[in-house]
Amino acid sequence: MHPYLLLNDTVINSKKIIVDDFHFLDYKDKRLLFHHGIEKPLFTDMLKEIKLKILIDSLNVRNSNIEYEEFNDKTRRYAKVKFAQIKGEITGISNYNLTASDSLLFNLYICLWMQLI
Repeated sequence: MHPYLLLNDTVINSKKIIVDDFHFLDYKDKRLLFHHGIEKPLFTDMLKEIKLKILIDSLNVRNSNIEYEEFNDKTRRYAKVKFAQIKGEITGISNYNLTASDSLLFNLYICLWMQLI
């Protein structure tokens, strides 16, 4: 990041951010009561809601993992989906001055692994 822009502008502007060894775990227990009518926003919509202006040319991801685990109330079993060894790049990260043709571009390599417990 350029120090002048950080101190004198309202935009966080970065050419490249590197994310290394990022691990994210999400869990859902289907025995819990489901709340109808609640819509969870998409990532791009959440990005637009950030008050601080963001412009990132590329986000490089290295050696990262995402796991989703779920307990099924009907089968009474756990299942896990793991996206492992994630590496690649996400480009076009911005939340202001957007046009209809703007979009996030994901160019990632992912190893998929599934397990029933």
